[in-house]
Amino acid sequence: MARYGSATPISIYLAGSAIITIIAVLLSRETRQRELSADIGVDRRGLRGAGA
Repeated sequence: MARYGSATPISIYLAGSAIITIIAVLLSRETRQRELSADIGVDRRGLRGAGA
């Protein structure tokens, strides 16, 4: 605040960050009740093809 003499630039920065966060949340997929290990190539024993 000392650099600009006002809280307005900080408010604009926070509002921009909030907008980016809202957009990211809206574009992300729901993962509830979904097997997440299938997305990254992991089975119950560990990574697939890792020296097995």
